[in-house]
Amino acid sequence: MDHVRYGQNRRWKTALGYRRLLEGLFRNCRWQFFADVTAEGFAAWREQSGRGGLHADRVLRAAKAFFEALVIAGAVPEDPLREVQPQAERTTAEGSDARQTPTANG
Repeated sequence: MDHVRYGQNRRWKTALGYRRLLEGLFRNCRWQFFADVTAEGFAAWREQSGRGGLHADRVLRAAKAFFEALVIAGAVPEDPLREVQPQAERTTAEGSDARQTPTANG
């Protein structure tokens, strides 16, 4: 049963984290209504936020997941951020993609 409680707690924490990210994004972009949300507004926030690219990409993933859920529920016609692409490149010192699966040789 402990794994069930852990899983439920983890989902709750994830949802709370997404909520905080989205509340900050909507507040900083001054988005009050769905019609206010634009790719241009997100891009402007990303440029002016002063936060690192990984944070902006995390916020973008949360926003896209939120809008995808609204589209599936039929609450909105489309994701207004569908054309926005992640910006951060995570690389190692050697320049290889840090997201690659490590090999047995390192």
